[in-house]
Amino acid sequence: MTAAKKRSVRFWIILIILLPIVLGGIYVLIPKSARNVPNGQGFSKEGELTIHSADSQQVLAKLDIEIADNNLDIQQGMMYRTELGPDQGMLFILEREEPQSFWMLNTYLALDIIFTDGTGRIVRIARNNQPHALEPIPSIEPARYALEVNAGFCTEHGIDEGDWMEWEGARSSGSSEN
Repeated sequence: MTAAKKRSVRFWIILIILLPIVLGGIYVLIPKSARNVPNGQGFSKEGELTIHSADSQQVLAKLDIEIADNNLDIQQGMMYRTELGPDQGMLFILEREEPQSFWMLNTYLALDIIFTDGTGRIVRIARNNQPHALEPIPSIEPARYALEVNAGFCTEHGIDEGDWMEWEGARSSGSSEN
């Protein structure tokens, strides 16, 4: 066997050994929610949320919500989701009431993000955030909660800053106080 042929055989043996290791490393880097469910994680109802108008106590919308109340769930958020029902949303219960910032990395759905203070009063609505955008989406005002819903939801239901929300959920011990 010639030296060139021996090098070629060694190259292919090394490639055959390293390829599964490299592919395994790439697989490990893919978030579990994206690998375990082909279309991202599905919605899991964990509570109900009601949005009221600021001036008349009129109910503007009722939603089934999924609750993100720990660091892992908050960081994952709506990433890799490919659908969200018209009356569904994800409520983020944040650690402190302070200016917050979200982004749309690995988010496949256009979303409205509703930021509220500790009492549930809406302090900012960031409307029609586009999928995969990397620009920060700030609350501007201090916020304790954020609610993500399909883009256009707030316009469709007449929801504005100053309106307020209350919620009940299985994973947390209460609702916003109004």
